[in-house]
Amino acid sequence: MYINKETEKIYGYSKTELKSLFLADLGTDQEDIMVHQKVLKFAIENRGKRRLIRKHKKKDGTLIDVDVQWKTIDIGEQVYILSCVREITEQQEVLRTYERSVELMAKIVKDLTHSTE
Repeated sequence: MYINKETEKIYGYSKTELKSLFLADLGTDQEDIMVHQKVLKFAIENRGKRRLIRKHKKKDGTLIDVDVQWKTIDIGEQVYILSCVREITEQQEVLRTYERSVELMAKIVKDLTHSTE
């Protein structure tokens, strides 16, 4: 397993600690951990490339948004999972802000429409 320094910095775990964890262990609660496990099981059984955007919990308990992408690879009789986890908290916050703005604009337009009737 390869873990870069940025991953250690983002999650707050040492390389040794990260190697002892599964992606599902970084979930936010038991239900989220179960979702991770089901998606990973599906990916292994059905092969191919997959993507999952989730929240992960850092060592200090802080939640971050992550984009998890992986591909199953068969080498001989062994199945390996090549995964890449990218922290996207800032991008997701921009998206959430944009969505709130659109909702607010729709409400304003609706209120203006009703006030002119």
